[in-house]
Amino acid sequence: MKVACIDIGTNSALALVAEKKSGQWEVLLDRAEIIRLGEGMKTNKEEAMFLPQALERMKICLKSFIQEIEIYKPEKIYAFATAAARKAKNQEELLAIFAAHDLNLEIISGDREAELTFKGASFDLDVSDYAVLDIGGGSTEILWSENGKLVGQSLNIGAVVLKESFFPNEICSASEIAAAKKYIFSALKNLPAWKKENELLAVAGTPTTIVTCKKALPKYDRHTIHNYKLDIVTINKWLEKYNTPMLEKKNIIGLEEKRADIIFAGTLILSEVLNYLNIKACRVSVGGLRYGGIQE
Repeated sequence: MKVACIDIGTNSALALVAEKKSGQWEVLLDRAEIIRLGEGMKTNKEEAMFLPQALERMKICLKSFIQEIEIYKPEKIYAFATAAARKAKNQEELLAIFAAHDLNLEIISGDREAELTFKGASFDLDVSDYAVLDIGGGSTEILWSENGKLVGQSLNIGAVVLKESFFPNEICSASEIAAAKKYIFSALKNLPAWKKENELLAVAGTPTTIVTCKKALPKYDRHTIHNYKLDIVTINKWLEKYNTPMLEKKNIIGLEEKRADIIFAGTLILSEVLNYLNIKACRVSVGGLRYGGIQE
């Protein structure tokens, strides 16, 4: 059985094709494209709109994804959209892009996103008691399971949101960073009580990019990144390195140009979450919503 799943986030679009053989999943395609669908969106839902240029990037990306997916002839293609699509007043324009390819795009709730992300994060990992940290462009999810029920929250502290709200310049000032930290803390303090014994799995572009940069990988390599242990000292080291002009960021091997402007914001969220939870390290997973989608 071959299944494909497309995940449309605020910053990235991801496509996965996998085949189930003898009860085991084999990944055939795992693609990510930074499209910045949530470009220009603010935290106020009343003014959230997809910009024409963002929708155009979505069209180009989807066409490319479909061409690659069709090589594997999956039996079914699932497509999900998350935070940006939930906010957008013109979300029907996004739905129409998928409908033009005879695809049904499901704009899922925060709870549904959490469910699929939690399930997908442990893909191909030997873990039982774990929590998931998913730093997206528009929101951040922190989730764990208690007595068979998912606990946690979707917080409005995504990397794109943080960048657009607090960091207008290439280099972030001390006062801007302090204000952003205060904003992150105000969101985190609403979390339910944290189970310290849970191992934290960090998914999405921020932690995978830090590992890619640390290992000086010329491109994304899921086998090197998956299950990598990332400690707070390393995270803070890269937080400092990312607070540099764009010209200097271009010299960092492993940092995609399209992610360079928000990587500081994403890394700050990661650092502050670990500090808030009082843990020293996390394990990086390439899993996430799309992996939960194919398993389901």
